[in-house]
Amino acid sequence: MTIDDPQKALEAQIEAEERAESPIVRFVPGLARVLEAIPTELLPQHFGGPASLTKLFAKIASSFISKEREERRKALIDMLSSELHWLKGKLLEITSQHAAFMRDEFPGLVLDALEKAEQTRTRERIKRIARIVANAAVRGPAKPADITEELSRVAMTLDESDVQVLSELVRGQRVGYESSLGSVPGELVNNYWRSGETATNETPATLRSQKPGRLSGVAVRLDIPEGELHARCAKLQGFGLVIQVDRNSMKNGPGTLPYAVLTRGIEFIDAIQSLAQIAE
Repeated sequence: MTIDDPQKALEAQIEAEERAESPIVRFVPGLARVLEAIPTELLPQHFGGPASLTKLFAKIASSFISKEREERRKALIDMLSSELHWLKGKLLEITSQHAAFMRDEFPGLVLDALEKAEQTRTRERIKRIARIVANAAVRGPAKPADITEELSRVAMTLDESDVQVLSELVRGQRVGYESSLGSVPGELVNNYWRSGETATNETPATLRSQKPGRLSGVAVRLDIPEGELHARCAKLQGFGLVIQVDRNSMKNGPGTLPYAVLTRGIEFIDAIQSLAQIAE
């Protein structure tokens, strides 16, 4: 089945919007007020007054913003195209529902991703957004478009360290995840938090006779201070990816705060994987 490439239509729409109004226009009044407050002797000579300098700054800023937006869109399109080109031919059969999803909803997800990419500073975060959308193409109607948009919004904010922590929590707790709970039972989380291994019912034999230490096994495994681990987890909790659970004082010391991964946390880590990596 052939699906029309939405790239040209989307780019044409965005370019038309940019021509209609420069993104810097809304900043000009505020910039003029700031320049008026600066002593004249501190301004460049022969600039012709605040209004003239404002126009110059606005022109430079507008050019910079347009260039940045274009580069960010290109970064997303390049990554998304690469992922989808790999996918092309891999789907030997496609249901009518999947075809309808690609025709009716997928172009909207691409447009949403392009808009988010324009507001995202780092290229790595943009690449994650592209992978999330590419994975949505594979899942089709099995993954609601609203979830893809939500995961893309999260990808705009999480930095490398946040993703590293979440990846570790998913690695160590996935085995204990219960879909009926949408999470991992608290005692399994406590076992994992102490050992840094996996969320199982058993505490490793090497730890059974030892008192809980100042550092959790997770912090040791990630090689980060306990306080930073807590800060990262608190941020992830704010996005509904993990949740703090009660600490078992027999397993973890008073300086540790165990966190359990939630359904959305596992979905996020799965969605940012390259399609080629998933197939390996």
